[in-house]
Amino acid sequence: MSLRFKLLSGFFILIIIPLFLLGTVAFFVSQHMIEKKYSQLNEVTLKSVARNINTVTGKVNQLSVAAVANPTVQQILSLDTAQMTKAELKLHTIDAEQALRKILYTYPYVYSVMLYDVNGVSYKVGRYNSRVISYKELTSHQVFQEVVKRDGQPVWIGPYQYPKLTGKGSILTEIRMVKDVDSLQNTGVLILQTKLKGIGEIFHQVTPGNRFLIVNRDGLIFYDNLNHLQGRELALSVGEAIPLPSHYQTYKRTFNGKDSLISVYGLSLKHWRIVSVQSLRALSKEVLTIVKWITVITGVCVIGSLLFNILFVNRTAKSIINVVRLMKRVEEGDLQARAKVEGSGETRKLTLGFNSFVSRIRRLLHEVKMEQERKQKAEMMLLEAQIQPHFLFNTLESINALAVQNQGRKVSRMIHQLGQILRISIEEEQEIPIRLEVEHLKSYLAIQKYRFEEIFDYRIDIPVKLMDHIMLKLTLQPLVENALQHAFIGLERKGEIRVSASDAGDRVEFFIQDNGNGFSESALANLQVKDSEEMMDRKGLGIRNVADRLRIRYGQEYGLLICSSVGEGTIIKCVIPKDEWEDDHGTD
Repeated sequence: MSLRFKLLSGFFILIIIPLFLLGTVAFFVSQHMIEKKYSQLNEVTLKSVARNINTVTGKVNQLSVAAVANPTVQQILSLDTAQMTKAELKLHTIDAEQALRKILYTYPYVYSVMLYDVNGVSYKVGRYNSRVISYKELTSHQVFQEVVKRDGQPVWIGPYQYPKLTGKGSILTEIRMVKDVDSLQNTGVLILQTKLKGIGEIFHQVTPGNRFLIVNRDGLIFYDNLNHLQGRELALSVGEAIPLPSHYQTYKRTFNGKDSLISVYGLSLKHWRIVSVQSLRALSKEVLTIVKWITVITGVCVIGSLLFNILFVNRTAKSIINVVRLMKRVEEGDLQARAKVEGSGETRKLTLGFNSFVSRIRRLLHEVKMEQERKQKAEMMLLEAQIQPHFLFNTLESINALAVQNQGRKVSRMIHQLGQILRISIEEEQEIPIRLEVEHLKSYLAIQKYRFEEIFDYRIDIPVKLMDHIMLKLTLQPLVENALQHAFIGLERKGEIRVSASDAGDRVEFFIQDNGNGFSESALANLQVKDSEEMMDRKGLGIRNVADRLRIRYGQEYGLLICSSVGEGTIIKCVIPKDEWEDDHGTD
């Protein structure tokens, strides 16, 4: 992250972002307060409107109650129309409709009055050619079952709820059974239809532009004071179904694509609700004005900060960034990197200090490298010194045993093989061709075979194509010696040693395998310990020394991998880099 970016980020984090947060918090707090205040006022408004609507529907209900109890209506329904002649029925119908007209004109918003007796004879009066509902149509409709079930209590049908029955106009319909006042037996059905004009006048008194809806429990809109949504489902405008409780409740939803507050309150009519919708944008006009000013101020601050960064901060940061870029090159190992000295003051001192610092590091690294090379050479010499006396001691011990047994010819051959071994061991070169290392190993095994002829057999399978590659000398012999010294002790079967190699791309992999006693898990763990106390134990000394020499010479990715199990033998994998033999590695 560049210094200029850090400075600019700091300005944004410490100044611009807090300003944005302040504006955002102010906006949401103000909006919340406005919404809360509106919700409180709207609750009062909805309750007031609901009371007025309940008054209107209550008057209609009172009118229907008065109608069913009217003596004239009771008399009309008490007559047996089935026994009348057509002339008598016609005169009776005229008298009945005349009585119903008095009910019709009692309340100005009554649209029509329909009365049916138990024989299906209907009497109807209304305004403006209102629709006539036949007795058969009424009794076959599903709503009639509810009317009968209510047993004299009214059933209200809103506009657009059952348009095939009540028509498609803005008609509020009340249906109830008419009972005989003496016997309380059902004598007929009364239908009273009312225009919604009376309800519409209530909303003229509230805030203009606010939307009020009357819906049933299924969300069907009966009334819209803006005259757009009658007959539609409320969920289509909201985008989802919302709960419609009878108590006051407010929701924040999208209404016709605009974020809005939707408030619900119950009416006295069962399952009917009044719903108000108010756009949030209209509620937050003042807050939006504040946000616009905050945006302008923030924009000015941003422009000012950019100008300050370009004109003042950039010049200083450029020099510092250049030094940082060069420091990264130094971290990657380029100690030739130097900063161009320019400018004055602290930036010039920083550049000069950087150049001096890199020069000093370069000198120190050179000294450390030389010291490490001297240390590595000393470690190699020490490890080889550990191996050579160890091997020589074991070999002389074998020759001595043969001499005691008066096996002079074997002693002569062993001394000849020992000479071959010593010739390679005292070679000044640390790395020799694989073929010389194999000859060294064969000489060693030949010596040991003289002494332990019945104890073990061996086989060496090294591909010819690998013979001219080089390896660290005295690598294979100590690993094979470990098998002879420790793997076959107490072994009832005849021991077998196999030495093989394979080409693994840029590596050569050797495998030294025996069928001896094997290592336990604790013994394998001890091979990794290098403290002086463990070094006193000569078991595993050759393996550990070879591993250390390979690690020092070639690095951590090369060395030994040991797989062993008690009683099943050991396999040692030795991995070295594949390097070709060159003429300057010559031997005597």
